[in-house]
Amino acid sequence: MGSIINSALSPRQHSYLRLDFQRSTVEMNGLYRASNSNWSFSIPENAPHQDELEKWQTIENDFAGSHDTQVAELLDSIEAGERPLVSGLESRRILEFIASLYKSAFTRQPVERGSITPDDPFYRSMNGSLHLLKHA
Repeated sequence: MGSIINSALSPRQHSYLRLDFQRSTVEMNGLYRASNSNWSFSIPENAPHQDELEKWQTIENDFAGSHDTQVAELLDSIEAGERPLVSGLESRRILEFIASLYKSAFTRQPVERGSITPDDPFYRSMNGSLHLLKHA
């Protein structure tokens, strides 16, 4: 279960992400590109996994979040004649998930995986404009 709130017009112009897991909470606070210093990891006091928390808090390699790394990996895969880490079907799954979020927000109904097919107005438009035109 999740709750996603997004705004292209936030007056803060600040990104905040929080993921709650069974044994920990992971948070990111940053402006546009996040690096290690923007992430925080926490677990309940006296939890038996303190050593795991210490590992997460001392990650040595610091890669700022950007599309640069993704584009570089894609170009390296093409140059090596290898399939990229994320391609075709995986990309489609990501787009379907995003379209499902939008469809659910617009229709205020749950959207099941695989239900957005080529005949669905949200298949080609994240605002379901075909749906809006048909019902105007």
